[in-house]
Amino acid sequence: MGRPKAWLEVEPGLPLVAWQMRQFRATGGGSVVVVLGSEPDPAQRASLGDATVVVNEHSEQGPFASLQLGLRATEGGAAFVLPVDVPVLDPSLFVALAHALQPGLAAVVPRHGGRGGHPVLVTAAFAAELLALSVEAPEARLDHALRRLPPAALGSLAVASPSTLVNLNDSKAWETFMNSRDGGVGSVL
Repeated sequence: MGRPKAWLEVEPGLPLVAWQMRQFRATGGGSVVVVLGSEPDPAQRASLGDATVVVNEHSEQGPFASLQLGLRATEGGAAFVLPVDVPVLDPSLFVALAHALQPGLAAVVPRHGGRGGHPVLVTAAFAAELLALSVEAPEARLDHALRRLPPAALGSLAVASPSTLVNLNDSKAWETFMNSRDGGVGSVL
């Protein structure tokens, strides 16, 4: 797609990462931590407003290292984990996941057709477990850590729309996203 996905423009002057933040904040979401692979230029940084920006200076260690950096920068409570290239088309999904997080759960995952998607809501206790893993460990992946949880500790939220499974890995997926982001796919829930 020619450049880092975070900086692809959803609207003129609005990069994908800032659009994702807007979706989160549309439901009253608070603090945002953005982990980037390199220092943003001044215009990019300005588009992130008051987000905490963390630069992963060792991005060769992979996405789990970025996840750990982001979790370290949070305020210590539950946190949504959302790769920039997995767009949340319906912001009410954040609210629904928050309501699904019951005592005793370590995380809540949206599911469509039996498949887990994003965003994933993790508790502070589960975040601490993720932070304790070595990035070199074979199990240093969020999906692997979620599978290792006891079934009673993993919450699941059934969603009607497959949009929770969307991943913007190529130009066709980007085009589909751009054509559907204004409500064309309907409600997620």
